[in-house]
Amino acid sequence: MAEKVTITKKELVEFSNALTRVGSLKGSVKWAAAVDRNVRYIKDEVENLTEAGKPVEGALEFEKARNELCILHAEKGEDGKPKTNEDGTTYNIANPAAFATDMEELKAKHADVIKQQEAKNKEIEELLKETVEIEVRKISLSIIPDDISPAQISGLFPMLNDEE
Repeated sequence: MAEKVTITKKELVEFSNALTRVGSLKGSVKWAAAVDRNVRYIKDEVENLTEAGKPVEGALEFEKARNELCILHAEKGEDGKPKTNEDGTTYNIANPAAFATDMEELKAKHADVIKQQEAKNKEIEELLKETVEIEVRKISLSIIPDDISPAQISGLFPMLNDEE
């Protein structure tokens, strides 16, 4: 049986992500049904948030150009590929001053898009603070698969019974 729960839209996104993380866990039929139902219960709200979160027109082109600029200015390894930090998320820039100059030119070229995207980001921040009432299939802790990790269970709290 579903219960109404009021959470912020940010918590809804976290709940949706948590359901995705546990979607392939093997468990009881009750577990599988609860996960499936909760995905279906929140589907429309999550789709609305996904649509609202899409970048403004031109933002993807700016990001592509920015990434290409980073690669152009990155230190290159012996294999000719750009060097990154240990986790592979940031390029090591060979000449920071030249990179900064080129980046300022790129930002000036895309100033309108950047301004529009920054405004949209602020709108999204406010949107995520809003509350929403959703239906949730609550479950007992006893039916959660034993091999669930803390990272997987994080965000599932809207569907967990408080009684345990």
